[in-house]
Amino acid sequence: MDLSVLIATADRPDLLERTLGSIAQAHLPAELRRVVVVENGHSRGAPDVCSRFTHRLPIECHHVEQPGKGAATQFGLETIGSGLTVFFDDDVRIAPEVLTAYVHAAEMHGPNCFYGGPVSIDYEEAPPDWLLDFLPYSARGWSWDVTDWRWFLGFNWAAFAEPVLRLGGARADLGPGAQERYIDSPTGMETEMQRRMASAGMERRYVPEARVWHWVPKGRCSFEWTLQRAHRNGISEGMYAGPGLVRWFGVPRWAIRALGIASARWLASALRPGSRPIDRFRRRWELARLGGYVRGARRVNQV
Repeated sequence: MDLSVLIATADRPDLLERTLGSIAQAHLPAELRRVVVVENGHSRGAPDVCSRFTHRLPIECHHVEQPGKGAATQFGLETIGSGLTVFFDDDVRIAPEVLTAYVHAAEMHGPNCFYGGPVSIDYEEAPPDWLLDFLPYSARGWSWDVTDWRWFLGFNWAAFAEPVLRLGGARADLGPGAQERYIDSPTGMETEMQRRMASAGMERRYVPEARVWHWVPKGRCSFEWTLQRAHRNGISEGMYAGPGLVRWFGVPRWAIRALGIASARWLASALRPGSRPIDRFRRRWELARLGGYVRGARRVNQV
């Protein structure tokens, strides 16, 4: 069984070097054939970083002009073509046993499964405890046994390339860089891939030994970023609003009503003397998410 590692990157050479360094120091199974790095958009140093690891890793660096993680991921999948593929981002460090754990799981369960492991966080500056409930799992950590979220995080999962490609691969219109403005880019590119695989009958397999640490700079757990992420998550949810819902102007009716209620609640909390900051933030967060949902529903219906 061949093993490949796929990393999509954009304009973060320092973090990419950190990620590749942790891979180079890990236990490298004999099955490892390729470490494929795909830089998207403007070229900003990935080839130079990769060249420093050629003596330690079977590394190759590619570049795609189209910006966006989805486009880079699809290019990487087509380049790899077959075999077990582990998906990392350019801002993780991995436990030494991650790759061997994925190989062992794949040998046990085969290509009709997809795999994922737990995530811990390396904070540049830890956010206040009360903010954690509003942050996505990518910024607060995740494991199979402590949440009801059953999709693997996009920077620590694995699948065989053949079924992933057969089911459509990665969508270029989702994920970071998919839109000109960051706040307009829907999240959930990998989740959407995994949903397709599950719908096709593939099984999810949790690999507890496959832990990575995700680097979270202080700017990506700030109040403003948290609201932006809620809006982007809402766009993704709206794009996948189920059929059969009663709609007004392409948007599920319940969402328009909920947006109106959330707007009124936010205004009331802002004007109410003595309201707690956490309550005001909660109302802004709800408003951002619902506003994104409406935007996503309108986008997919081209209204």
